[in-house]
Amino acid sequence: VPLILKPVERRRKKLQKDIQERIRWAWQQDYGEIGPWLLKFRQQCDDGSLTLEVASEFVVGLLFAAAKNPAIASAQTLLFLILLGTDEHKSKVQTEAEQLAISSHSSSQPKRDTSTIPMSALRQSCYETLRLTSHSIGALRKVKEEVVLGSGTSHAYKLCPRQVVAVSHIVPSLDQRLWGEDADKYIPSREEWTVERARPDEYKFSTFSQGHHRCPGQSLALQIMELTISILLVDYEVTLQQKKEMVPGVCFERATIAQRKGNV
Repeated sequence: VPLILKPVERRRKKLQKDIQERIRWAWQQDYGEIGPWLLKFRQQCDDGSLTLEVASEFVVGLLFAAAKNPAIASAQTLLFLILLGTDEHKSKVQTEAEQLAISSHSSSQPKRDTSTIPMSALRQSCYETLRLTSHSIGALRKVKEEVVLGSGTSHAYKLCPRQVVAVSHIVPSLDQRLWGEDADKYIPSREEWTVERARPDEYKFSTFSQGHHRCPGQSLALQIMELTISILLVDYEVTLQQKKEMVPGVCFERATIAQRKGNV
């Protein structure tokens, strides 16, 4: 506690104060320069439903999530690719990684219409890995109105106002009714990952949550994953320290994208 937790707590509080000052400064700028989240903070602070202290704490939480989850997901994507990817799929990912590594050094990128072109093999790998490593508990929701889940069935459950519900993202991700009998298998060529601008049903693929609470950094997280994987594939020679069958399985015990049960 005195060596790790307390020093980290002090640094977090200092960071929150710095963020509060930056938010105050941003609010003095033209409204056209304020992003949607910052604008919402301003509106809620004005009507008293939010304090600047809580807003800054929320930002720190987002920063923490933005650092750890893309890093974990990148490592898991690369590992799934090595362990379970077909030779054809690996070859496509390697080619795309080399192209991405080159294009990332270019200052200008032409805009493309991505609504119909096929999704890249690299992004398919990212999506499929995110599906198989979704958070075991990824969201907390407070009930506003009484609602009955499973109404008309023998398993009906009533939720009352002010109750807090924990939502699991991995449950729908492995549901055979949604993904078929091979729901627990790594298949990056699934029809859900067909075009580059794919937006799977957010209640089917819920890794980035849903609705107003949907992760604001989804696009950025996917780009970070693709760049990280490309760097690892192009600039490094990645090999496993153990036989494939000895690699630890996926572990859902942590409050992050699922990691592994041991070192790899």
